[in-house]
Amino acid sequence: MKARRGIVAGIAVALMVIMAGLSSASQTRIHLVTYTMGGLTIDHWRSMVGKFMEANPDIHCEVQIFSGGEYNDKILTMIAADNAPDLMQTWAQYKPKFVQMGLLRDITSQWEQSSVVRRARLYPFVVEAAKSGGRLYGVPFDYNSHIWYINMDHLYESGVAPPNVNWTVEDFRELARKLTSPTKGVYGTLNSVALASTQNLQWSRLWIGEDWVSADRKTVMVDSPAYMEMTSFWNELQNTLNVTPGWPGAWSHLGDYYRGGLAMWMGWLSYAAAFADRVNHDWAFALMPKAPAGQLSFAQGHMFSIPVASRNAEAAWRLAEWMMSYEGQRSAVVDLKRPPSGPYNDLWNEFFAMLGPEKSSYARDWVMNVFYGPGLVYTMDYWETYPEANNIMAEHLRNVFSRQAPVGNEPRNAAAKIRMLLEQ
Repeated sequence: MKARRGIVAGIAVALMVIMAGLSSASQTRIHLVTYTMGGLTIDHWRSMVGKFMEANPDIHCEVQIFSGGEYNDKILTMIAADNAPDLMQTWAQYKPKFVQMGLLRDITSQWEQSSVVRRARLYPFVVEAAKSGGRLYGVPFDYNSHIWYINMDHLYESGVAPPNVNWTVEDFRELARKLTSPTKGVYGTLNSVALASTQNLQWSRLWIGEDWVSADRKTVMVDSPAYMEMTSFWNELQNTLNVTPGWPGAWSHLGDYYRGGLAMWMGWLSYAAAFADRVNHDWAFALMPKAPAGQLSFAQGHMFSIPVASRNAEAAWRLAEWMMSYEGQRSAVVDLKRPPSGPYNDLWNEFFAMLGPEKSSYARDWVMNVFYGPGLVYTMDYWETYPEANNIMAEHLRNVFSRQAPVGNEPRNAAAKIRMLLEQ
């Protein structure tokens, strides 16, 4: 009897091994590649794709992560070596270049035919982040926007009223002046335009309604009178009113916004989710101050794209499509600590949960009702030579704000160089 039971048990084990082998053989294997961001490890990503695989047992997804500094070169190398991933994260700044090179699959028809996408609740401006020339080349991921953070404790100690939704750049200048306190080691704000990059683009858009180049990418705007006026505005804040660090002989302060050295700070919306561990003062959000061209906030979103060279594009699309579903968005919030892409009350609660009940409710309501609800954002559409243009702008803005060069000369010199880029 024992021998018979042993034979039966052996057969059962053998059948389990065979069935496992058959199951594995019937799976489609896909390869997702991303990069290190916000403290995420490969385990965070495996947790996310694990939820997808539970719902889609016929697909097995492997994850590979590179550092941010090497990521884009690694992607190009893999594609050139005929070893393209099936799904890859595409940076907003590299989207135009990758589309121009023909590396990314156009998924517009799949998106439009997807019942999963039709059921998803997505902010329209988030979807724009995955488009180029009106066509979709990925699914949106990690959409983020510029906002202002206000140190409410310092504001009340200074006897100053907080900014309202209709505040202007003149209000901003006056508030920065009133909140600057050498005796307390607090500056009104940080120079938001001195280092070029996205914050300078933000103020360019506020002041002139354009980026450094026109919407058709044919005209350089940084030598326009309006852009020079914006640069002079910040030059006055730093080098005349001394409400930001960086002026000659600047006094020392308490440090960054987290340590209380800045009364107002322009940063990404996603930063707020971690404030509970970093900020010791009470704080509040504020919109962009109204400038000559409005008050829309600079926003950008990366995306997950399917390379044209993917060997398993249909399976990769199922993962990308799942990421747009409620379950996929919840995983992005819970597992990857990324903000949701749509007006989901519970997911915004989850994203801000570590702030505690009172502050998380405030943050959720502000985002959903004051900021994203009215759509007070514009989604940046980069151009192919943006990285080179950014290097040019950084050089000439450094001359203005660090070396006190005349404001007019530097934008003109920068414009001449960027114009050559566009002509090439």
